Amino acid sequence: MAGVGCADGNGFFSLGGVLTCLLGIAAYLYFPHNAARPKDLFGKSFSPFTSREASVLVTRIIDNDPTKALRYGKALLPFHILQTFGDWRLYGHLVAALLSMVMISPINTYAPSIIESLGFTSLQANGLNSVGSIGALIWSVSLAFSSDKFQESGLHIAIGYLWGAIGPLWLALAPENVGK
Repeated sequence: MAGVGCADGNGFFSLGGVLTCLLGIAAYLYFPHNAARPKDLFGKSFSPFTSREASVLVTRIIDNDPTKALRYGKALLPFHILQTFGDWRLYGHLVAALLSMVMISPINTYAPSIIESLGFTSLQANGLNSVGSIGALIWSVSLAFSSDKFQESGLHIAIGYLWGAIGPLWLALAPENVGK
């Protein structure tokens, strides 16, 4: 089973971890700081955008949120970080994210091992486990599109969290005589 980080618990590098690290480095080198300010790579300026595309992107960003024009090109100061932690709305989101990760993370981590212990091969266990991840991806993108279309996010987030709780609740309440 491929790991998430560059090294697994035994210090050995997993294929998934190495690919994740390489992709992260490639993304950092490829993506510009922002649309108008390309990165310098070995002394040469590089941008995946033409000057017209960069102008359109910046215009759309500022049109979407005019306050971003006031911050454009300014450095991030320690005061900004303290101001972020002082925003009370942040803590509700942090609690919701923590609770969802506490619920989902162990299941995602140990599900292939649990499925394999039911008598499936390692390949079958990983295949069966991937179905949930694919379904979650489709569900998340669908909720995001619906949230954008209806210009509402609170209900969509609540639906996402409730739907995520249904699976573990179903597993916890399943009768003991249910087969694999």
